[in-house]
Amino acid sequence: MAGRMSVIAQRFTIIYFIFGDIQMTVKSLRDYADEWEKIPWKQFQAILSRLQRRIHKAAIKNDNTNVKRLQRLLLTSQSSKYLAVKNVVEFQQNHNVFKGNCTKSINAKQKLNVVKYLNRVMIFRSDFDKHNVSSNSKDIRLIEQIQKKALQDLFYYSLLPLDKAYRLSSNEYSKIPASVKYIQSKIETHLRTQNPKQMTKILIFDIDECFDTFSIKTFLKAVTLPASYLKAFKYLLKKDVSQFSDNQSNVKRKNITDIVSPLLIKILFFDVEKIRMDTLTQIRKSSLTIQDGCKIVFIVDKQQCEFNIRKEMISLLLARGLGTEKIKLSVISSTQGFDFLEWHLKMQQKNTKLIASPTKNSRKEIVKRIKSIMRNPKYNLENRLKKGKLIHKKWMGYYSTCNKLQTHKWQISQWLYKYIKNHTNYSRIDTINQVRNFVSLYR
Repeated sequence: MAGRMSVIAQRFTIIYFIFGDIQMTVKSLRDYADEWEKIPWKQFQAILSRLQRRIHKAAIKNDNTNVKRLQRLLLTSQSSKYLAVKNVVEFQQNHNVFKGNCTKSINAKQKLNVVKYLNRVMIFRSDFDKHNVSSNSKDIRLIEQIQKKALQDLFYYSLLPLDKAYRLSSNEYSKIPASVKYIQSKIETHLRTQNPKQMTKILIFDIDECFDTFSIKTFLKAVTLPASYLKAFKYLLKKDVSQFSDNQSNVKRKNITDIVSPLLIKILFFDVEKIRMDTLTQIRKSSLTIQDGCKIVFIVDKQQCEFNIRKEMISLLLARGLGTEKIKLSVISSTQGFDFLEWHLKMQQKNTKLIASPTKNSRKEIVKRIKSIMRNPKYNLENRLKKGKLIHKKWMGYYSTCNKLQTHKWQISQWLYKYIKNHTNYSRIDTINQVRNFVSLYR
């Protein structure tokens, strides 16, 4: 009897310690979450914008010593590090909404560990892999990606004021903004204000394959950073270039924006709007330059501009250390339409209205992804419908301003109806309700 009581007591003590550990972990995660929420984000943003404004003024005066001193202050400040981690995590959650990628999010403790990692890297400024924050979670790869992107954003904060000091306007949309309707209205108003007697030309430069011959030395000549931090920046670039050279041997190479960091692409095209033409004052008013990753679009109304823009673009790429042999240029009219930010934009001749619809690749990808989820035998039908609906809802939310989605809805609903009818014992009314629930945005 005494032996049985001792065994029961041991079991109770083990259960008590297990539940005690669980309560401690929950409390610690709550404390970390409260600590992350109590961070004064408005004050941090004010400090960062004040430093960037001072760098901007020093760059206009061509005071390089003051620029580098202020850049050193920005790179070592805690406000810029916390904001870099916050922006990367928010962008990671909303990344590729039109493709429907459901990315995971990290907790507050892991976010604070990434800030510690940035502090260590800014002290040593070399060999970033040695200072990785140890993590026992399953999301180690995701944390490493966030660490790398937070470092890139930190360097981008220090280089962005130099870009704005020489750029007339900011039309770079590699990070998808909250309102895509604003970009479409900007393009539409510009195309409407063109001279109707002269033909509107759209020049699309695709420099995806120009990264085959990329020299870091010539690229670093165009970058102004303190000497100690320039070594760390060079280390980041070498990582991206080596990753690109590994994927270069594949027959079907990935998109360059998926391999090379967005920081490198942004700095490459800092002066893309400084491209000069012969008749500068006339064409500046009537031209528009927009950028999405490696795709640069010029909207002009002069027939003589094509050769000059190509010449200036080649000189800009050579100054940045890129090869110009594989540059792609396509010249189209506004009525033919072009793809931008996974939208197909086209002007009507009668009404001069901009028609925006999803691209063919975007529609094919979302249909292919939904079919692969629905055919996955690991989950039951209810879970498959929930996952597919979540992805389709995000995709439809990105294209919510588009009126030409009825054909897409009809195709998806028709395929779903046939699939549910053949693989389940649902009645006709139940299958119709499931399809309506899947396709609608508001259920």
